[in-house]
Amino acid sequence: MNGGVRGLSIYALTNFTATSAAVASAIVTASFGIAEQAHKLRTGQITEIEFLENAELVSLDAAVSALSSFIGQAAIPIPVLGAVIGNAVGMVMYRSVRDSLSKREEQLIEKYLEYQRALDQRLDDEYQALIEQLNEGLDHYFNLLEKAFDPEPRLAFVGSISLAHEIGVSTEDLLVSEEKVSTYFLD
Repeated sequence: MNGGVRGLSIYALTNFTATSAAVASAIVTASFGIAEQAHKLRTGQITEIEFLENAELVSLDAAVSALSSFIGQAAIPIPVLGAVIGNAVGMVMYRSVRDSLSKREEQLIEKYLEYQRALDQRLDDEYQALIEQLNEGLDHYFNLLEKAFDPEPRLAFVGSISLAHEIGVSTEDLLVSEEKVSTYFLD
């Protein structure tokens, strides 16, 4: 089933769009690989970070495959044969280089990933603290609004003064007495 869908997808891309077989194959390969990783993510087999890392590797593999096919086709200008040979040679070279990473390089990569995870955690903690601070500020502001619009006029008057102080209205501009209110509205 997978082979049929893969073949039909490559056929459709090469015959109905201006896509070369190498690029079509790379696109389909990357799509299937990422879809597989998405399924693993949905079923809980991998984490979001692992999904992103695996999707990057699948995309890199597909890009190397397409590039190898292009180089092979350019070096051996026989249709399909050059792309196949180029792809085979390129992927063997790529896998041998990828698999021969030294322990030091692996440790550097692992250290970088640990740093990224720690940074993600720190940023998430800071985000949560900011959200809590924002919620507390909103609660305080809504309490002030509730007092400022209380149905009881005297309570609403006192609440309005508190709200005005809170949002930074200068003391001279506040209407804190009946005299100031009358002067403001009647003069």
